[in-house]
Amino acid sequence: MKKKLLFALYQIRYYLHVFRIILQIFIVHVAFKNDFFWKRYFWDRLGSLPHKIRFLAKDKECIWFQAISEGDVIALSNFLRSIKKNTPSYKIIFSTNNHGSFRMLQNMDGVDSVIYFPWDIGYCCRKALNTIKPKYFVVVQLKLKYYLTKR
Repeated sequence: MKKKLLFALYQIRYYLHVFRIILQIFIVHVAFKNDFFWKRYFWDRLGSLPHKIRFLAKDKECIWFQAISEGDVIALSNFLRSIKKNTPSYKIIFSTNNHGSFRMLQNMDGVDSVIYFPWDIGYCCRKALNTIKPKYFVVVQLKLKYYLTKR
């Protein structure tokens, strides 16, 4: 019983914190600041995807890739070209949380559309998943190790 109560308190605290952050981003960046990025992509993060994505995913098979860094995107470029070559009927939708990756993906061959990944809230993720309805969801995370050597 104690574990359930602690988990419920943790969930309440988490959602209050997330709500506060989302509200703060909306007020500071969307409502009162002329910030094009947040005015356009704030709604993507809430799971409300643009009409272009809805039309692209409607009645088509999609593969949704999620990558954060530019290195992950570069590492996938050959793989994406081979997927497009072998399965041209599949639409490729990419999501990221990084501005540099987003700009890079907009100009990449083989990518049909790019979105910002929804916030880690059940409602936002469900809404995006129900809109895209991907056949496959691929999360890409390359872990590079850097070794420091003393000379």
